[in-house]
Amino acid sequence: MENTELIQVAPDYWNKGIARRVVQRLEEEAARQGYQGIKLETGDQQTEAIGFYKKNGYGEIERFGEYADCPSSLCFEKRL
Repeated sequence: MENTELIQVAPDYWNKGIARRVVQRLEEEAARQGYQGIKLETGDQQTEAIGFYKKNGYGEIERFGEYADCPSSLCFEKRL
């Protein structure tokens, strides 16, 4: 399933730590459910996302799953 809908955040909400709190809550819930890590994918042109993930403890890993053969995909993982 491909979702091509673009969601934009209004500038008034930028740099307020909201995204970090959302990700932190998702990480907490994943850990609560027994997951040992989180893997994610983004495009190599998504510089803000790449910086955000790295800043929040996600390390780049080998491409996986449906992204394995996509040269523009970057994959990240964080152990919980």
